[in-house]
Amino acid sequence: MKRILLAILLVTCSGLCTVARGQTPVEAEKARNIRRLLEIIGSHNLAHQMIEQMMAMARKDMPVDKPELSDKIFNIYKEEVHKAFTVERVNGYIIPIYDKYFTSEELSALIAFYESPLGKKVVSVLPQILSEASVVGEQLGREVQERATERIANEVLPTLENAPDSRPAAKRRPARRPRT
Repeated sequence: MKRILLAILLVTCSGLCTVARGQTPVEAEKARNIRRLLEIIGSHNLAHQMIEQMMAMARKDMPVDKPELSDKIFNIYKEEVHKAFTVERVNGYIIPIYDKYFTSEELSALIAFYESPLGKKVVSVLPQILSEASVVGEQLGREVQERATERIANEVLPTLENAPDSRPAAKRRPARRPRT
């Protein structure tokens, strides 16, 4: 789920165009249209929302037995994320991708759509849609993990416990004796 959020974050970031490593520069007018499209669709706000969700998930994964250590680790992580995901840096990668997949005419049509009432509605509800979809995705992920864990425990682990050890005798661990 974190990888999906990160991919969405990369696609939705906006700002100034810089040339990505190894890619040819995007024609100036087309780059302006891409930045305009990203601005209209509110990609900066979506990116901020994605970063906040990513930070909340990262915070949950921090060890709770040492809060001061957790806080320090989390703050370092947060600083690095904010350094890495600047609008300028991300757009250095995003604008060439939009350039690759959309013609100037298509960008103009997208801009016209997102400036229309329906396009504005899409932009206004998209953060809520992504947030709710993220919750659903997390729930489905937990359910899949639980089912897979149960199946592994029932189908795979019993066969491993009953299987003869195929390692050479020299590499086998001696069986543990029960404590008395």
